[in-house]
Amino acid sequence: MAMFHRKEFKIHGGQIGDSVTDISYNNISKQIDEGLKEQYTQSEVIRAVLRIIKPGHFKDVLISKDEMSINELKSFLRLHMGEKGTTELFQELITAKQLEHETPQQFLHRMVGLKQWLILASKQKDTEIIYEAETVQNVFLHTVYQGLSEKHEDIRRELKPLLSEKSVSDDALLRQVIRTTGEESERRRRLGRNPRAKYAYAQRGQVTSGKLGDSKEDPHSRSKDEDMQKLSAQAVL
Repeated sequence: MAMFHRKEFKIHGGQIGDSVTDISYNNISKQIDEGLKEQYTQSEVIRAVLRIIKPGHFKDVLISKDEMSINELKSFLRLHMGEKGTTELFQELITAKQLEHETPQQFLHRMVGLKQWLILASKQKDTEIIYEAETVQNVFLHTVYQGLSEKHEDIRRELKPLLSEKSVSDDALLRQVIRTTGEESERRRRLGRNPRAKYAYAQRGQVTSGKLGDSKEDPHSRSKDEDMQKLSAQAVL
């Protein structure tokens, strides 16, 4: 009996090029989701998407990404297949900030994707304005520092030495964010436990002190002392 071989996952409807694309983002996104529902692995789906991308800068960027996830792939596709020009992307990078429900790690991922897309867009022949990679990197580092929420001041402080190095890698920044976030979570967990323990200990101490105090002020003891004093006075008389 012949072994069952599952068909290779494919994306249908057109191809994606650096400047011309004949398939919509919604179309390709829907096919990606359907592939995942059919139990194809992320690697199989990503390979299928790469097969419909024509050779060029965009494909080179995607291929250079190590262990790219489906969400990251979709982010790149959304940016590439949109109509944003380099000027709009540059302004977005300058003014970006961490969203209310966005973690520091998610914010950094978003900024990395925006930076890479701006560099890629600047390499296109018909681009409106060309931004040098060094300029984009400097703006990126500044935005990461200034764009982090005030409630993550500890992460900003730990990132500052790295952000002062213009050649710092995205992976180095990500590792530092993950490390600092983990350390802060552990610190809060410990601090959250100690106050409760101290409070319980203080309560036990108060109860113990209260019992000792009550025994000293025992009315029966005072009554016995008074009786003894009266008997002593009578004996003297």
